[in-house]
Amino acid sequence: ALYDEGKAFSSGNTQQKQDVLGRFAREYKDDGLKRLSANEYLDIRVAVKMREFEKRAPRLALANMTIKTIMLLCTSGSTFLGAFKSHNWIPVSMGIVSVFGSITAYMNLEDQLRRTNAALVSIRKLMVWWHGLSVIEKRIPQNASNLVLTMEQIVITEVGRVVVEAQSKSDGSGETDESDAKQ
Repeated sequence: ALYDEGKAFSSGNTQQKQDVLGRFAREYKDDGLKRLSANEYLDIRVAVKMREFEKRAPRLALANMTIKTIMLLCTSGSTFLGAFKSHNWIPVSMGIVSVFGSITAYMNLEDQLRRTNAALVSIRKLMVWWHGLSVIEKRIPQNASNLVLTMEQIVITEVGRVVVEAQSKSDGSGETDESDAKQ
């Protein structure tokens, strides 16, 4: 039967190929309780996070580049306004630059992009390492444990920086309130 499936897959039309793939495909569902094999972990956790970072990185890069371009154009525009004796419009142009600079600082776009790209590089290195292992090496519990621990450390590092930054910002504002109260 397997020979017939292979024959249909190699010489069949696309509908036959999809039928064969559908019969042998497995869908992994993570209920959060069952044990996962290393391959299931790769499909459920690593691949999902990689896709998430791959979607996020271009959006962040585009937003960062768009804001920087607008700031450059407004700054250049203020130079041209000064050259053409339209001094009243220079503060408006520089105000726009200031607004977009504040948006960039508030959203922390550069740091988000840097963290996302670093996480993506780390996940890709992890995938290269895992796929470079032989079948026997993949079955060693220490290697599977290393895969899981490294991946979770990547996620914690990416998310943890955001939490640490939020806590430090809230702690910083809390300290000034306490020092004001003492005075």
